[in-house]
Amino acid sequence: MLDGQTFEVTGKSWFDRQGGTYTIENPLVNWEWFSLRFFDDEELMLFTFPQDDYLDGTQIAKDGSAKRLNNYTVMPQGFIEAGGYKFSSGWTLHIPGYKDEDFNLKPVTDGQFNLFFFELLAEIRNKHGELVGYAVIELLPGVYNKKLNSMKIFHRTIE
Repeated sequence: MLDGQTFEVTGKSWFDRQGGTYTIENPLVNWEWFSLRFFDDEELMLFTFPQDDYLDGTQIAKDGSAKRLNNYTVMPQGFIEAGGYKFSSGWTLHIPGYKDEDFNLKPVTDGQFNLFFFELLAEIRNKHGELVGYAVIELLPGVYNKKLNSMKIFHRTIE
């Protein structure tokens, strides 16, 4: 329901929840997270910790089966500044043995802070330049910034 009017919708969604024993103000445990949704109904969830070269992920096939995916590389194509912090922007993704293996993720939104997380939408293009899906990307400031100030980020979100 929107503005008192009811709409019927179809589609997919996910429930995003961070878990584990970490302090979000510790740059060593800040991540870059990629949720790739391909038009052929396959999905990838990838997360990296570029500050120590750790990565992991999940591939979800059309039939809903899942397998672990940790043989890939994500390379930032550039950087932006938001809220006084540096974030990667635009990525080249190489996944040996998966589809065409090479993908470009290009932001289609400027992104926004959601408390401590910087989130944006990107298009997924294969190595032929064809649009093959969309990705939701979540970036944390500790990946490329050594000093974090959670009060500074929180203050920006409520201004």
